[in-house]
Amino acid sequence: MIEATVDLRDFRSTAAQFPKRHKAAMTAALRSESYRLNLKIQEYAKSQGGGKWKYAPITKYLRKGQGYGRWVARFSRYYVDKDNFAAYAGLIDKQAGQTNTSMRFTPISRSFASSARMLSAGFYLVITVKQQRKMAARLLNPGAKHFSKMKTLRGATRKWNAIHAAIPRVGVRRVAARPFVGPVLQQEYSRSVRNLWRLYSLKFNERGYSKTWMTEWGNQ
Repeated sequence: MIEATVDLRDFRSTAAQFPKRHKAAMTAALRSESYRLNLKIQEYAKSQGGGKWKYAPITKYLRKGQGYGRWVARFSRYYVDKDNFAAYAGLIDKQAGQTNTSMRFTPISRSFASSARMLSAGFYLVITVKQQRKMAARLLNPGAKHFSKMKTLRGATRKWNAIHAAIPRVGVRRVAARPFVGPVLQQEYSRSVRNLWRLYSLKFNERGYSKTWMTEWGNQ
């Protein structure tokens, strides 16, 4: 999850002289930028992390065949805490302050968010004999989707042999990390700072900005 909090010391004079306009402008700026960051997280996830998310059969088994990137994109969301001038984007669970938002927002469950953080960081998994057999039965089933795409028996045989060799042995297995927020934050941090200042300035001066501001400002 990305959290953006504004340092209010830079806005003391405007906040003191024009409190309502300041709050409205800052809330609008944070809402627009957190929306953009959420789109970036979804975009990065759907692209499979720029080609870095190479799935091993065990990871596919744990995901029950669902694409992790599509899973992240589906549940990634954003909201703004208008009282504390903070914006959030990503897989967000229930937190204090979420009732202070003017947006319609439904957080994901804490257990769901915890699972997402675990997958993002990577983890160790103990493989038992029973689990290994279930995994093999699922992945090596001739009717599985990955075999239906094979046009020749030779191709299907190669696929079967590759998957069979990759099925983990009984014991402890390291499931690779699938980060999705960190890379986006690293890439978008400087741009987000610039966007927030510009969005706030335009809104505060009652000039506004178009719905296509992300494209017009070179953010996409």
